Amino acid sequence: MLSLSRVEHPESPTRPYREYHSSHDTPAIITQERLDDSKAMVLGLLEAWENNQYVVNNFKGEIFCSGYGIWIDYRINPEAHRMLFRIMEYCDGLHTVADIAVNLHTSFQAVWQVVSL
Repeated sequence: MLSLSRVEHPESPTRPYREYHSSHDTPAIITQERLDDSKAMVLGLLEAWENNQYVVNNFKGEIFCSGYGIWIDYRINPEAHRMLFRIMEYCDGLHTVADIAVNLHTSFQAVWQVVSL
C-alpha cells in the first residue's frame, strides 16, 4: 500500500501540518493548486519509473553536443555545462538514469533530458 502525503518542512513545529489530527483536518483545507502540484509529482514519478533504464554511450570520446542540440555554453552556464559531461561519464551501461541522478544529486528529469536524445 502506498501513501502520498504533503508535509511541512521537517524543522516545522507544526509538522506534518498544522491541522493534522484535529477537527480542522478536513477536505476544506485542500486547494486546487496543491492538488495540481501533487498530480504533477505523481505523474513525474510514473514517468521516471517508466523511463528508468541503463544508459550506454554509442560513441567513443566526447559527443558532438551541438549536433544533438544539447550544447550548454560554458560561458553562460558553467555549472550546467559541467553537469552535462558528468552525466555522460556515467553512461557506461552499469548505471540507470535514476542511479546517475542520485550519484550527481540532481533530478531524474535533468538526467533524462540529456540521455533521451
